[in-house]
Amino acid sequence: MARVVPPAMRIATCVSLLLASGAGAAELVLLPVPAGKPVFLTDVSDDGRVVVGNASTEYFFWTRDAGVVYIGGIAPGSQGAGGTGRISANGALIAGGALNDDGKAEASRYSIADTMWTSGPGLGGSCDITSTSAYGMSADGAVVVGGGYAASCGTFRAFRWDAASGSMATMQSWFGWSGRANAVSGDGATVVGWQADNTGVRRPCFWRSSGTSWVQTRLSSPTGTSYTLYGEANAASSDGQVVVGQATIAGIQQPFRWTQAGGTVGLGTATDPALPGFAVDCSGDASRVLCFFRAGPPPTSGNGFMWIADRGYVPLEQLAEEAGVVVPEGTRLSLPLAMSADGLTVVGTGRDTVKEIDVTFVLDLRPSKPTCPGDINDDGDVNGVDLGILLGSWDQSGAADLNHDGIVNGIDLGILLGNWGPCP
Repeated sequence: MARVVPPAMRIATCVSLLLASGAGAAELVLLPVPAGKPVFLTDVSDDGRVVVGNASTEYFFWTRDAGVVYIGGIAPGSQGAGGTGRISANGALIAGGALNDDGKAEASRYSIADTMWTSGPGLGGSCDITSTSAYGMSADGAVVVGGGYAASCGTFRAFRWDAASGSMATMQSWFGWSGRANAVSGDGATVVGWQADNTGVRRPCFWRSSGTSWVQTRLSSPTGTSYTLYGEANAASSDGQVVVGQATIAGIQQPFRWTQAGGTVGLGTATDPALPGFAVDCSGDASRVLCFFRAGPPPTSGNGFMWIADRGYVPLEQLAEEAGVVVPEGTRLSLPLAMSADGLTVVGTGRDTVKEIDVTFVLDLRPSKPTCPGDINDDGDVNGVDLGILLGSWDQSGAADLNHDGIVNGIDLGILLGNWGPCP
């Protein structure tokens, strides 16, 4: 069922603080959090231009040009609903929750161009307000994964919704116990999450298609050990060949990477071994893993890190400094929640230890380059090649959407023609 957000979408009054400037430049954008209203940035498009999040009761997206645009829906925590806002690689589609015809929160997709939520088919059941909750989205936005109820309150099931075909698949469950999908690989073929055991404790796992069903693989302990691995899988590489998450390994909760060849490999700790570690996302090639370490509440009390294959854990504040970005004194990028496929844009929630308030942040590590509107293929000229790309993307979204309003149209054509010729 499609539900349309009222045409007069509301723009938030919070003002962005840009600490470096220039299109394509490394920068840190801080969005103040309204008092008493928790705000979380939970995903970002591949180019770092469109960010999705939720504030109190509804979802929003943010761009540098438009600021914060509220889009409705039933945000995580609102009336007990679950889920995590996700966005497609091109920034055109958002996965989240919206009310279905029965007034239940259902995993849904929102089109920025159409300003419309479209609810998924559900699994047939509900508990309180929740039917299904979205937690992950494929790169093209066609596949949404998460968890929901096939009957009334009780066992929770992982699902994979293919919005292109309309199919809704329930993931295989070990002995029928609860499970949930936390994410899906960019190609939509590998679903990752957790499976509860008979004691209710979560175990990391993934699902892949086998004929007409989805077969579950529960991750095992690292090679050379024999204990049961407890934790969750939270992300996968674009091709699904690498899975990341957190688990208790050798008595320490820490981030891990899993591959078919190497099995589960713990990444160790970045600070005090007593602080639990969480892996929340990875780059498309899984060479970078986004993590945070914290002892407990509040959510922003810990510290954020990027695990890099040839460097180990690097504090996010240090990565910002290396990119020429000034992080205000006392600001900690402590709760990173997602990053772009290239690992160069990180979004999340942090804390200002001076003002004793939370802040949401967009950390862009991309190097500065000259602005050349209309040079879609980035070859240094605005010419017929760029025009062909734009015309081929008409009424769609993507790189040819030069004013970043979610659709390629005459406005973008005017920008391209106005910049015809060699780039400055």
